[in-house]
Formats: sequence, C-alpha cells, structure tokens
Amino acid sequence: MESWGLDKGTFTEALDHLDALFLSDKTLLAGFPENWHSFVDTFSRKGIIVITLGSRGSLVCTREKVLYAEALKVRARDTTGAGDTYAGVFTYFYFKEGRSLEEASAFATAAAAMKCMNFGAWSSPNRKDLEEFLARENPNIEELDDPHILFKLIR
Repeated sequence: MESWGLDKGTFTEALDHLDALFLSDKTLLAGFPENWHSFVDTFSRKGIIVITLGSRGSLVCTREKVLYAEALKVRARDTTGAGDTYAGVFTYFYFKEGRSLEEASAFATAAAAMKCMNFGAWSSPNRKDLEEFLARENPNIEELDDPHILFKLIR
C-alpha cells in the first residue's frame, strides 16, 4: 500500500465504501506482497474483488464464490486499456443491467479481448459488436471449487 502512497488506515477506510474493486495481479502483489491472499479473502466478504490476470484471464471473488474466466485467444495488437475495458463492461452489466457475475464476466472478457485486437486505449467495442463477438466466442467461466487455486493463478 505504501507503494501507492497510502497508509493502511486510509486504504482500509476507503474499502468500506466500495461495492467492487478491480485490480491486476501485478497491482495486488505490489500492494500486498506478503499477504495478498488475506486481503482478497477479507475484501471479498464485503464486496466483489476482480483480479485481472492479463493473457491468463480474470478472477471474480465474492463471499459466495470465486469465478475464473479464461482469456479468449485472439491476435492481440495492443493491450493498452484492456483492464479498464474489462472493469467498465463488468460494472455496466453487473450493476446497471443486473446481470449475474458469470454473465458480466463473460461480457467483460469478450470486450477486453476485442479491445486487444485493435490499437489504442480508445478502441473498446460497441454493444452490437460485443454481443455478436460473444455469440461466436463463448468465454470459459468456471467456479473454482478449491480457493487455493488462486495461489497458482496469481503470480
């Protein structure tokens, strides 16, 4: 947390006001190098924590379950903004449209893949293109039975 310019108290207080937290595995490990697993466990009891894993996919952790979404295999031209695209699309479909965690994760996974197929951070897909792509490329999303699998995925 110090690497982010935050003391533990300020960061903990801010977390109490969040419904969802999105961060990459690299950010998680930089902020909590020794006890990231404890942080994920604690925050996921209060809200949703989404951990993007780059070309390995993403994790959606809640009190009830942990979902793993495998990244779609595409010819990536530029990954700039893929995590932001994922976060925005997940947030829209889960919080605005009331979709399930699995559906929101599928839309977000597809949108991030589509973003990577184009240059620039501005190249996020529109809804029509996203729905057509998702109909062709169905992301593999599974609930993890053993939360210890997180240790293998986050590195």
